[in-house]
Amino acid sequence: MNYKTSTKKYRAIYFRIKVMITLMVVITLIFPAFLANAQGYIPFRLQGKVPLGYEGHTIYLRLNDYYSSNQFSKLDSFKITKSNFEFAGVLGKPAELADLFITGKKGRIKFFKQLIVDSGLREFKIKSIDTNYHFRSTWCMKDASEVTYESPTTALLDSQFRLTAEFYCKFAFRQPGVTEPSLDSKKQDELDLLKIALIKNNPNNYFSLIFLRQQLNSSVMADNELLQIFSSFSEALQAGKLGKEIKSLLEVRIKAENATLIGKTVPEFTIHTPSGKTFRNSSLKGEPYLMVFSATWCGPCQKELPFLKEIYTKYNPKGLKVIYFNLDDNLSLWKSHIKKNNLTWINVSEGTKFRDSKIANQFHVYSIPTCFLIDKSGKIVYNADQMDRTLVNLEKYIIAVL
Repeated sequence: MNYKTSTKKYRAIYFRIKVMITLMVVITLIFPAFLANAQGYIPFRLQGKVPLGYEGHTIYLRLNDYYSSNQFSKLDSFKITKSNFEFAGVLGKPAELADLFITGKKGRIKFFKQLIVDSGLREFKIKSIDTNYHFRSTWCMKDASEVTYESPTTALLDSQFRLTAEFYCKFAFRQPGVTEPSLDSKKQDELDLLKIALIKNNPNNYFSLIFLRQQLNSSVMADNELLQIFSSFSEALQAGKLGKEIKSLLEVRIKAENATLIGKTVPEFTIHTPSGKTFRNSSLKGEPYLMVFSATWCGPCQKELPFLKEIYTKYNPKGLKVIYFNLDDNLSLWKSHIKKNNLTWINVSEGTKFRDSKIANQFHVYSIPTCFLIDKSGKIVYNADQMDRTLVNLEKYIIAVL
């Protein structure tokens, strides 16, 4: 083999190795993003700056989905270097709720901002930090910190925060023994309707979809009204994973609501008593009964309990039965509650969390306490959520079915 042939051969080998290395680098950089997208995940990168004086402090980013069927909370941290920070990862949807905050050496929060992390590359600049502001102190205290973050989703979220702050400054009150201020039910409903009006005016904004999903957990509006709002959103929002979840849930809920209207035959269910025995509501056919949904952790439920016990004591001798449906996942706590309050009616529970209760969903129960009155023919004659949340007229309906 002469020198020229040898040189050509080695150059060819070198070229092949160089190509292979280049391909490997490209694959290493691109494949994770490709794989993430193939699995339904969307990459994000949040780069930011903070004012001077925070070198060595830790900044945190907490992605927080507390509202959908795929709940999660993920906390990441970054030690600020030369006033810079950076977070990168993947999202399960195009945008996600998040908290961005800086802590001091003793762990005290020095800066706090709720935002929406959008997919792709975004910049978040903290121009100044209001050291006199503490985000938990009061709704009326204005945070004078200055930030720039180009995000239409966060801008809509901020609009809701400003609206909430205005309402709390004007109408909030503190209950005895409670540190956090609150609104009365009428003002809370009024605030919720104003927030809903904001998302109706932003049908292409992903936060509108997030907020609508939050409303499914507790809303001032009926499900068919929420479905109408959802139908006004852009096709892109409706077609996504969260959009499909919202539509499916609303359709199921509307079906359940229609099945529990006044005059409908009560849905049948099977459940367990504290002793583990099976109970079927069909066993009470021919007898009037009150079905109450409650939980040991529910304050309003406990306030309502003495009144229900009076009703039971008064009308049980005349034939009224009570099914007290518990929505606790702690069975020992439930059993202690029964004993402590001397609950002698029919006590039943699925032993699951409220959100996982199949029977609560079957009866379109998404807030408690609530109750249904069933007559001797098995028809629903009273639905507290639909007609009388304060139970003012309950006794009148009980007398009518005995």
